[in-house]
Amino acid sequence: MERSKRFLVCEKLEKNQKTLLNIALSLANNVAEAQDLLQETSFVILANADKYNEQGRFIAWAARIMKNIYVNNEKIKAVRATLGYDDIPADDSSTALCEPLAAYSSEFLDFIAAGLPPHQAEVMSRTMEGYSCNEIADEVGCSVSSVKNHLHNARMALRNKFGK
Repeated sequence: MERSKRFLVCEKLEKNQKTLLNIALSLANNVAEAQDLLQETSFVILANADKYNEQGRFIAWAARIMKNIYVNNEKIKAVRATLGYDDIPADDSSTALCEPLAAYSSEFLDFIAAGLPPHQAEVMSRTMEGYSCNEIADEVGCSVSSVKNHLHNARMALRNKFGK
């Protein structure tokens, strides 16, 4: 009886935890970050167990996944630092990144969006109303990536106009 790929991947993942932790330690700045990286990598490996080729080397496959996750996380950290989000402690649940939009009048929100091109203003207004990118894409009739692009451009324009 042939074992399933998921079982095989689980077995290999468990067997190679120490090796994968050493790889994570070589990438990360500290033990806690390395453990988080290993955990995130394990989740991705298990989610993609059906894509594992039994002829390939498991450690190489897992290390490639880990490195990709690490690089993506570092890019996110760099963007957060550039935007100033790293000033807020991650474990401080009492601190919000911004005030709730309900605190502002709709006239004020419309004023903010008024100086933007129509497609950016529409996306920004709907975002401020609490719609998700998927909901906005469905309503506007464009792709989710277009909505995200319009939202990014609108935020950059507002940041340039009003400052950080």
